[in-house]
Formats: sequence, structure tokens, C-alpha cells
Amino acid sequence: MNKNHDISDELVETYILHYGFEQKAGEMYECPGGHIWHWADIVDAIENLTPPELYNLCFLAEQDKKQNEKYYDLTRGA
Repeated sequence: MNKNHDISDELVETYILHYGFEQKAGEMYECPGGHIWHWADIVDAIENLTPPELYNLCFLAEQDKKQNEKYYDLTRGA
């Protein structure tokens, strides 16, 4: 079911990271269950999340962004 959301790369990357996917080749990823997913399949999965699940994923993406900014500040001496 396509809900026509604009799913950002950042949100897909958060999904990949927090749901335990591993990159296999190019835009192909393996889930913890051993199935191979294409980037577009992950976008579809995000589009089909319930509102609370989507909220949690967005929250995780925001937390990751804050952590990355802190790390960047540390590595550049700020």
C-alpha cells in the first residue's frame, strides 16, 4: 500500500541500522531473518508502518542525528 509519503534516505538508513539489516551489495540488504531486501522494499515497509511505529522510527532518526552531530563536534575539535 503506497501512502505517498516522502521517505527520506535518513529514515531508511535509520530503519536499516535499528532493525539489524546488513548491506550485501549496492542497494541490497539482508534482514536478521536472512531475507534479501532492496532499498525500495524498505521504503515500502516504512510507508506501511503504523503511526506509532513511524513516530518511533522518526524519534530514533532524530537521536541518531544528535549523536552524529556530537561525534562530528568531537572529531573536529569543537
